[in-house]
Amino acid sequence: MFRSLDPGAIGVKAPFEQALAWGAEFGFEGVSVPLPLVREMGASKFRELLDKHGLRPSVFGLSVDYRGDRDAFEKTIQDFPLEAKTAVSVGLTRCSTWVLPGRKGTSEADYFAELKHRLGECTRILHDQGIRLGLEFIGPKTLRKELGLESDGLFNAERMLELVDAIGIPGTGLLLDAWHWYTSHGTPALFDRLNNELVVDVHVNDAPKGIPVDEQVDNRRCLPGSTGAIDLKAFFAGLRKIGYDGPATVEPFNEELNAMEDREAIGVTAQALREFL
Repeated sequence: MFRSLDPGAIGVKAPFEQALAWGAEFGFEGVSVPLPLVREMGASKFRELLDKHGLRPSVFGLSVDYRGDRDAFEKTIQDFPLEAKTAVSVGLTRCSTWVLPGRKGTSEADYFAELKHRLGECTRILHDQGIRLGLEFIGPKTLRKELGLESDGLFNAERMLELVDAIGIPGTGLLLDAWHWYTSHGTPALFDRLNNELVVDVHVNDAPKGIPVDEQVDNRRCLPGSTGAIDLKAFFAGLRKIGYDGPATVEPFNEELNAMEDREAIGVTAQALREFL
């Protein structure tokens, strides 16, 4: 397991190379990769940039529009094989995406079947290039209410693992986010069902104090360890138990952090992560 920086997730607006320099300064070991920048720079120059700062490529986001209508999906998946090859050219082996628990007006069974098909197509393309796909479940009950869902849907790790099994392609697993583990009432017992192959990517954060779990709102989070609302010691113990060897990235969606100067934000984020990793 290694400390990975996602500049955008903590509100950093500095040029990517400057963010890399600060990330290396504060002890990050990897970085999330923006593939449009790789295409702009070229793979060779991008790899040189990472090597210059001693950082490894961690993960990239799934660009295919599998959440929209069929035309949007079919259009955006056309260029995805080339995108996967671009990812491989800079050493990436992990891709991840967030998956809504359901869609208003669509039955749970139909939604599940659609995800199985669309994410299955994405996974096949990635698998051909030796890239794994991590699927992130979204835990907060407040979001399910906002979406107007009639059932809980795919809101926790157990349900998302059902989708992973249904897709059935090696390399498919979870993007395991401490926030969503907490808001879905997850416990350390989850790690008894997991292994290193089933966890592709990890996000860490904390939750505001004094708010019941089912009233937590998705975009109001805190730096890891800042409140203790989420049992991150147990979370990281579980990851170590399964031998997880991938990136751990802070994703707090925190206004106070976003308001900081970029270098300070990276430093504060690094210090928070170092308490656990």
